[in-house]
Amino acid sequence: VIRSDVDVLSLRADVLRSRIALRQVELEHHTLASPVAGVVDEVFADEGEYVTPGARVALVHDPADVWIEANIKETEIGRVLEGAQVSISFDALPGKACAGRVEHIRSAAAAEFALIPNANPTGAITKITQRIPVRVALGEDCPRARPGSMTTLKIKANDGAR
Repeated sequence: VIRSDVDVLSLRADVLRSRIALRQVELEHHTLASPVAGVVDEVFADEGEYVTPGARVALVHDPADVWIEANIKETEIGRVLEGAQVSISFDALPGKACAGRVEHIRSAAAAEFALIPNANPTGAITKITQRIPVRVALGEDCPRARPGSMTTLKIKANDGAR
């Protein structure tokens, strides 16, 4: 009787081990991994919710890879050069400034790639000064910036003026 009980318990243990292995495989197939190490800013799906492949589930950013994108008037962009020094003031830290530099100047105005084009069915043209996106890299002395933070920039122009 004891031997048959041992055999039954041994079979039950094998079944339980198989269930554990199956659950581990399921867990591996249902684990989300970010392509970057970072901070989760927003979650778009709730626990247990079904999502389709390719659906946006969370928004993540790498705190070590934060920059500022400024939109400079096209009438002023000729005075901005890549590599120019930038003084950055954060609205969240009044009275404190840090250094940065112009990393990249885009070759097209921001409105060129707008999702909704500015259509004018009348044919009358209203001239509006366009803005050119400029990426500014944060210097070592900059505080830990958060995406979406408001800043004021002073870019050293190529003619020596600010």
